[in-house]
Parts: sequence; C-alpha cells; structure tokens
Amino acid sequence: MKKKFYLLLVSAMVAFAVTVNAQLPTGFTNIDINNIDAGISSTNDLFWDFSNAKFEVPKGSGLHSIFSGGMWIGGLDNGGIAHMASQTYRQTGNDFWPGPIDTMMGVATDWNLWDRSWKLNKTEVLDHIQNYSNSGYVVPQNIAEWPGYDAALGRVLAPFADYNSNGIYDPANGDYPYILGDQTVYSIYNDLYTHSESTCDSLGVEVHRTLFGFDAPNDTALNNTIFSRYEIKNFSNTDYHDVYISTWIDFDLGNATDDYIGTDINLNMIYAYNGDNNDETSMGYGLNPPAIGVYFLNDSLTSSMSYDNISNAVTGNPAFCLDFMNYSRSIWLDNQPLTYGGDGRNPGNPVTTHIYPGVTNPIYFQAFGPWDEANSGNAPGDRRMIGSIGPLNLNAGDYKSFDIGYTWARATSGGPLASVAALQNAVSGLRVMYNNGVLTSIPVIPTTEASLITVFPNPASDEITIQNSNTDKQYKIKIEDAVGRIVYQKTNINENKYSIDVRDFSKGLYIVTVVKSGISYNKKLILK
Repeated sequence: MKKKFYLLLVSAMVAFAVTVNAQLPTGFTNIDINNIDAGISSTNDLFWDFSNAKFEVPKGSGLHSIFSGGMWIGGLDNGGIAHMASQTYRQTGNDFWPGPIDTMMGVATDWNLWDRSWKLNKTEVLDHIQNYSNSGYVVPQNIAEWPGYDAALGRVLAPFADYNSNGIYDPANGDYPYILGDQTVYSIYNDLYTHSESTCDSLGVEVHRTLFGFDAPNDTALNNTIFSRYEIKNFSNTDYHDVYISTWIDFDLGNATDDYIGTDINLNMIYAYNGDNNDETSMGYGLNPPAIGVYFLNDSLTSSMSYDNISNAVTGNPAFCLDFMNYSRSIWLDNQPLTYGGDGRNPGNPVTTHIYPGVTNPIYFQAFGPWDEANSGNAPGDRRMIGSIGPLNLNAGDYKSFDIGYTWARATSGGPLASVAALQNAVSGLRVMYNNGVLTSIPVIPTTEASLITVFPNPASDEITIQNSNTDKQYKIKIEDAVGRIVYQKTNINENKYSIDVRDFSKGLYIVTVVKSGISYNKKLILK
C-alpha cells in the first residue's frame, strides 16, 4: 500500500494531469557572466530550449558544445520497487516540474506559478548590502522576489542572510540572498505527478539547483567554466536504497557527428573531444577543436556510461524505467554489464563501471592497456553520456547536496588530444580552488564593529574559538553552511572566548554570525 504522501498525490495528479503533460515550462533564462552563455530552464532541463542548443562558447560565437543536459536520480524502496526521475528530450512527457512541494499537504505546488528561475549578480547583492538603509534606495525586483522564506509553505526555500535573525526574508531591512560566484541562477523543481518519460514511480523529491559562474577574464580555466550545485530533499515517507544520482549530457561539440567521449576517473569527469583534427561544417569549431568536461567536485564518479542515438537497440536510447536505471549503473539495456575494452560488451572481459577511461583505470590499464574510443576502432559520432555517484541511501527526510563543474578548453595546436590535456590541466587547477573554498565564497555584511568579533583558527579543522572583544552584552552564535542551513547555534553567551568543536562538520565555507542587541556581525570560516 502506498503511504499517505502518495495517497494525497492522487487527487493532484488527476486535477493537473492534462495540464502537466500537455505543456512545457517556459521560464527560461541564461547564465552569461563569463565566456559561456548557457540556457537554463525552470526545471531539470539544461542547455537547450526544447529545440536548440544553448551552451554557447565562446560567448557570441554561435558555436555550441553541449546540446542538452540534466540530472537523473533513482533507487529502490524497501519493497524492491524502482523509483526514478530522469529527463532527456521529453519525447513522451515529463518527470520533473517547476516549484517546491507543499509539505503540509503532501502534494506539489501549482507548477505554473513557479515556472521561473532567479538570476542575480554579485554586484547587485553587494550594492544592496551597502545601500539598503540609504534614503531613496529601492530594493531591486530580483532581490525582492528571491524565494527566501515562503509564508504559505511555512519554510525557507532559498538561502539568505537574516540580518535581524527573525527567520523572515526581509530585504528592505537588510536581508540579502546568499549567492555563489559572480552570477547565480537559482531554480526549484520536484518529481511529483506521473513520470511519463521514464515510466518509473516518483520519489517525492524536491530539487534546488544553483548554476553559478565567475567573471574571470584573466583566468582562462575559470572564465570557461560554470558550476552547478544540486540540493535534493526526500519529502516522501519512503526510504530509498541503492540510489544513484547522475548527470546526463548530450555532448554536441560543434559539429555533433564527429565526437569522441571519455572518462577521467582521477578527476571524476566525463568529457567529449573531437574524433579528428578538424571539426567541420558551419556548426564546427574548425582546426584544433576544443574539449569539454563535466565533473563531480565533492563526490566520486562511481560509474560512467554512453549510449547511441538509435531506438530499439541494447546500446540505444532508454525507453522504460529499467533502461534509465541500468544506464546510471553502467549496465546495458539487455542487463549485460559494461566490460573493459572494445565496445564494452565482451563477456570474457572484466566487468567495469567506467567507459573509455583511457589510462585512468589503474587496475585494468596495467593488465590490458588503455581503453579509449580510438583504440576500440570506433567511428566518431553523436554521443550521450551519463556520469553517476552512488550507491547511497536517501531515507525519508534525508538531504543530499553535490557540486558539478562544466569546463571548456581549447589548445592552439596539437589537435583534439591537446585540448583534452588542456581540459585536464584546467580541471585539476579548479579542483584545488574548490577544495580551498575559493569557488564557494559568498558575500557577508560589512559592519563597523567587525573587528570586535574574531574567529580563529581560520581555516580550521578541529576546533574554533570565537572571541568577542565587547563582553558587556549577552550574545548568541549561529553557524550556517554555504547554502544557508544552520549547523550550530547557541544563545545566552557571556564568555569573552567561546570554543566550538567542528570535527563533525563537513569541509567547506561557513558563515559565523554573532548577534548582540539585535545586530548581526558575520565572519567567513573555512573548514579543511
């Protein structure tokens, strides 16, 4: 028997089934802060507008490196039933819809009311922080409409700095959105209603996705990269196990008919490069074509897979629930596992989980040599790839967050493999920046009394001490992570120095807030 959450869903599905399956979201925007101009929908679809490619790089060139992309998530309930949400081209319908879940009613909100994303530049946020209290200042619409605290749903939907610590998003009184990078595009969607593309049962998850990038003309790698942060919450009453979360990418690197793909296990990356030295046609990049990679930043790539753009074939397009589940686990559509070497379908070869890893599979490379598309004798063509993390558990109420990078690189000579090497070098450097917290920093409120609050050591790993140089007032402490979740709070403190054990905190950026007499003083903290 389905649990209460899904029973409540039935009436909503009946009421909205026609509308949901007949319409597509129209809330498109783009991220364009650097050398990439990438289109973004209000739901799971990335880098296309349901017709045309929208991952243009270099910006303004008219050339594109990805046709479309998105996120898949699937697992099993305790009865062994598959639940999965996976989107490709919406040939048969939808698995995701814009908007949050009404957790009080156990149903999705009306997606038509949430068919949008929120786009903000860091310069706008900093200007608001500095000028919100000035006479005549008007809060910009995109800051005013940031989906911070939603009174109707009774919860916070998007992270924000709560200047007066009242739990309500109130930008007129100093609150401001927490954003990432120099530009952020924030979207909220869910997987309720019938899954008419994958045909799987829904999971009851809400997804918050942040696309962000940096204006970095002096840093080639960063200027040719955008990032995404996914935050997934299981709002159902069902526990899931053997969950895999995947990034699905249709690489169209200029001319889509002559691509190769590969996996770099060391960098947790799937990537595409040209199959010859010239990317032909008006859509192509010409000589010395680029390479593009998609990689997990804070999780290990546990499997990668590719399939052909053909129907009714064991290596072709997925059509049913088990097909999507299989591909996210490096299994072909006939349930045969991926094997090392050749076309990946040789039962006498070792079973593996990463397709075309080149020299990055340390075990099989030593025994069988490198495995890539060229030494497999493949003709270049139109490629799709899936890169997955898992298996993991996502129990009722559980939350999972992960970050992904999309990096484009082009060598000036040496052909497509030189561009792959340039891509690997760029991603290696960006991973160092990410691990040091450089890529996930957020603006904080400047105050005239900031010197009164000290947090040390910083960076830290075991324990931090908060020193309050003014002890004539009682104060409280709050620590939030980079997406605004409170991980620690303490009230009624009078000590000049107050220590906190942070060994159980995840690595990354945090905001330490000390509140005295209704005034907040913020400090950045990096845990390593």
